Amino acid sequence: MAETLKLLAPSWDELYTLLTELAKSIRTEYRPEIIIGMARGGFIPARIISDLLDVPTIGTIGVAFYEDIGKRMKKPTITQALNIEVKSKRVLVMDDIVDTGESLAIVVAEIKGRAKEVRTAVIYRKPWARFIPDFSVRETDAWVVFPWELRETVKKIGRKLLDSGKTLPEVENFLTLAGINERLAWTFLEDLREETHP
Repeated sequence: MAETLKLLAPSWDELYTLLTELAKSIRTEYRPEIIIGMARGGFIPARIISDLLDVPTIGTIGVAFYEDIGKRMKKPTITQALNIEVKSKRVLVMDDIVDTGESLAIVVAEIKGRAKEVRTAVIYRKPWARFIPDFSVRETDAWVVFPWELRETVKKIGRKLLDSGKTLPEVENFLTLAGINERLAWTFLEDLREETHP
């Protein structure tokens, strides 16, 4: 897995810079009245974009598609209903990344009939995405490890690598070479250390 898994681990500062760039791009074309953050990856970007665009009204909607690193369900499903009224409003749906785009597409379909207008924004877009968001800042073919999901991602990747025969030092080295803070990688791998050395 380590040989085939390509990771990108942007820092908080890098992401804030990218979100500032994204907000500038959105502002030139669109004035949303409501921002919807897709659960869970879109929560934090939606909050930051709401600040950068001076749009204080934020809602959420939950979608599940990934079961594990690189492992999707057959199709995405809405797991949490939209928690805000969007009727006759200009809406911006926000997520951290678009892979296939199916999650974003299902959310747009859910909102489109009610809202005045719906646009979409993500930080990263995969080159193979079938649903292209209206706004994005970077394209990547890597698995992006966001700071807001660091612990769960380190544990999932760590477990997969250990199951494939890697040692804990090799796992830690792989993660830190990918740009994950060494101290945090070590901290989040602690549970796996205890499992392998009770």
